[in-house]
Amino acid sequence: LFMVSINVLAQQQSDKFNELYKLYDNKDYFRFINNTAKNIHDLNETEKNILNAFIGSGANKQESSSGLINSILGNGQKLKDSLMLELYETLLQNAFVTYDYPTGLICAQKIMSDYKTLLDSNDVEEYDNIIDILTSAKDVGKQTAEIKADTRIEVKRDMAGLSNIPVKINGMDEEFIFDTGAN
Repeated sequence: LFMVSINVLAQQQSDKFNELYKLYDNKDYFRFINNTAKNIHDLNETEKNILNAFIGSGANKQESSSGLINSILGNGQKLKDSLMLELYETLLQNAFVTYDYPTGLICAQKIMSDYKTLLDSNDVEEYDNIIDILTSAKDVGKQTAEIKADTRIEVKRDMAGLSNIPVKINGMDEEFIFDTGAN
């Protein structure tokens, strides 16, 4: 990953983009998001789209993120290989989250065909495994959840203040402690 950072921070993008990307690359996401919002006007359209694609992917807006990345990839602008790798990796991550295995397979294959030299041996092994998994899953449809009606469960508080829900186990009525772990 260190090699990727150095290559991305080369001369092709603006200094402001490089500064913001460095926050992203260092996983300083809160500062990355805040500083991007404050400095978005200092970036060109491609730089804005790249950073917003990264933000969207991390903010559970994979479809928006993927749309931005596909627009960047489709505009024909030449970007550093390391930045292209990051975009394809983000697109691959988005595909996993949205159960779009055919797109994920295309991304993983593109990474291995065009950007393998930027990967270390562990990453190459991981991408080979990802390709095997996605090849097997490419014909599996997207997972969906359909909510047809509201369901309500009676929750009672016990003496300790814990949430209990009624359950039936082997025909016997019991109280089940419902703990989300959120405390």
